[in-house]
Amino acid sequence: MDWLILAIVQGLTEWLPISSSGHLVILQQFLKGDVLLDASLHLGTTLAVIVYMWKYLIDYLKDKQMLVNIGIAVLPITIIGYFFQDYIESAFSNPKLVSVLLIVNGIILLLTKRFNGNKTLDVKKSFYIGLAQVLALLPGISRSGVTISTGIFSGMNREKAARFSFAISIIPLLGAFTLQWYKNNFILNPLAVLVSFLVGLGAIHFLMRYIKNIHLFGYYCIAFGTINYLISLVLNIA
Repeated sequence: MDWLILAIVQGLTEWLPISSSGHLVILQQFLKGDVLLDASLHLGTTLAVIVYMWKYLIDYLKDKQMLVNIGIAVLPITIIGYFFQDYIESAFSNPKLVSVLLIVNGIILLLTKRFNGNKTLDVKKSFYIGLAQVLALLPGISRSGVTISTGIFSGMNREKAARFSFAISIIPLLGAFTLQWYKNNFILNPLAVLVSFLVGLGAIHFLMRYIKNIHLFGYYCIAFGTINYLISLVLNIA
């Protein structure tokens, strides 16, 4: 039943701003996962955001400026992720470091409480948000957390920042899945895809319902990161 636990965790943490990669690195010290399962989980959560964002994506496709903004935001992660993702994930995947990065992620989220705005998204903001997405290659830094936070820091409305964050995640996630499938030629676990999809869809709805209080997730990240760091010290986990 390890796959079920990992599917639920992936579904919850991919879109809540608390780092799915950080949680999976920690859990996989105790549970069994593999490339097939990892790909299945990510496909499920990617399909969840596509379903949630479907109407917005159609509107974005009709808006030339929005397409430019998305392209600008996706460019950094596409380049850096393609060449360095495997190295970054292997270099920064020890539980102690992940715990520290979770705490950093929490601090970033807490800082959003100080910012409010309703500025229009432009190329400059899109580029900054795209650079922030690169940080999510580090296990412990949440993709949604750091990109939504950067949008908020730039003066964007929280809901619009969240939807833009979701939109710019789709291409990198599908690209990473396709590349992984090409390298390993695996068969998906359909149950893992389904569970992570359903839980992921629920997590997105939950986040958008409480997006005005996104900073509260910061307390969880700091607490979880601190507890896991102490456990890693006690158990001497490298």
